[in-house]
Amino acid sequence: MNTKTMTQCALASALLCILAPIAIPLVGQVPISLTTLLIMIFSLLLGSKKTLICVGLYILIGCLGFPVFANYASGLPTVFGPTGGFIIGYLFLAYFTNLFFQSKKTIFSLFLGILLGHFFLYALGTIWFSFITQVSFKTALISCMIPFLSTDSTKIGIVLILGPLLAKRIPIH
Repeated sequence: MNTKTMTQCALASALLCILAPIAIPLVGQVPISLTTLLIMIFSLLLGSKKTLICVGLYILIGCLGFPVFANYASGLPTVFGPTGGFIIGYLFLAYFTNLFFQSKKTIFSLFLGILLGHFFLYALGTIWFSFITQVSFKTALISCMIPFLSTDSTKIGIVLILGPLLAKRIPIH
């Protein structure tokens, strides 16, 4: 890994650490945050591998006790708590968002990658939430997925419109 790559990953991780804690709490235990939007944009700008490093570093920083997760949460109890599946699911979102786009460079391929990333994010997060809170999978779906469909659709729309434009204008791969 060269200095440029390390700097890009460190800066992206720092931006995640600064903006991800800003969240809108919901009635359930899973808040709405900017994290997924940032991860999708970083994946387009940096590529899947660098974004995986960035997100991994972000998770490590949070595990070490720095308040970088949504609502300024931190530590291993957060990662192993009800929202931990989503935190680990960010790695899948980081990887899959740009996976298809890298080869075909179409909006449709980007959309497929984003959908696949969100599938793993929601699946892992919901299953983990159900396991930790001891609620049914149906109840977990209602708590962990339904409230986020509109905001995540908006974030996906933003990435589909602005992402490729940013990737062309900021060639930092």
